[in-house]
Amino acid sequence: MKTGKNLLAFHVRYYKGIEDYEEERFFDFELMFQERSLEEAVFDFVRGRLNPDGDFSDNCIGHTFCATSILEAFDNIDALDKERVALWVLSRKSVYGHFDFNEFEVGEQYFAIEALKNLGSRLDNEGSERLANRIIEERRADGSWHELFHEDDLTVTWEAIEILTSLNSLNRIKDWGKTINWIKSRQGKDGGFSDEPGETSSLWHTFHAIRSPQLLNALDSIDKDKAIKFIKLCYRDGGFAGRPEEEWEVYSTHEGVKSLKILNALNEVGPEATAKKVIFLLGDKWSTGDPYG
Repeated sequence: MKTGKNLLAFHVRYYKGIEDYEEERFFDFELMFQERSLEEAVFDFVRGRLNPDGDFSDNCIGHTFCATSILEAFDNIDALDKERVALWVLSRKSVYGHFDFNEFEVGEQYFAIEALKNLGSRLDNEGSERLANRIIEERRADGSWHELFHEDDLTVTWEAIEILTSLNSLNRIKDWGKTINWIKSRQGKDGGFSDEPGETSSLWHTFHAIRSPQLLNALDSIDKDKAIKFIKLCYRDGGFAGRPEEEWEVYSTHEGVKSLKILNALNEVGPEATAKKVIFLLGDKWSTGDPYG
């Protein structure tokens, strides 16, 4: 069933040999509509993409991270065989200590570590140390992180900081000032952040730029008032857009709400921007067929 008009077709067959019941032939049916909550609909959608070996969708760590994050957000993570899913994630760890068997990618490590956290699991001490060492080795001289196949250094840097936070390894880097200064240099005149100085600011980059110094206890290093001003420009009718001139979308609404919460400014987008309204708008977007949605 879909919102709007629906066409229901019925095929009724007449079988030979029932002439004696000619007068009693009839066709009867009952159509029952059961309304499901957003939580029930999303839960069924995610569970339907669980594979027998414990991963979700396309044998992708990213999809498994998203699926477990959704279930954890709805307090339904215990409905999974968490041990089986965690074992699948751990099976993706190579002999070198990082996850996935292709080229090393910081994003893959982030997905794996966060999925394990959602499942109430973690790496052992040796595994944590090896992965932390590899992440630290990838740090560049200017304090940022970079991936060969990922042009967005601000996002990769945020992922690396999140991983080191989860592994309790932030204190192994003594010169976080370089990273903080690198992030500060990405804040534009409009208050938003971009991956390169002078590029158009986006809510995507702004969220990562705000979350990173929060993890490093350096949130005061950025111009928070200007950042809030930019985020407010991206707000429209209960949702947030990636940029002020664009339409709102689910990803950007997540980033806008999370950013304002970090900055303690959720009440600055107007009384109409209630959590209930944001959830209502998101509810219309959940059934896209993509776990990232």
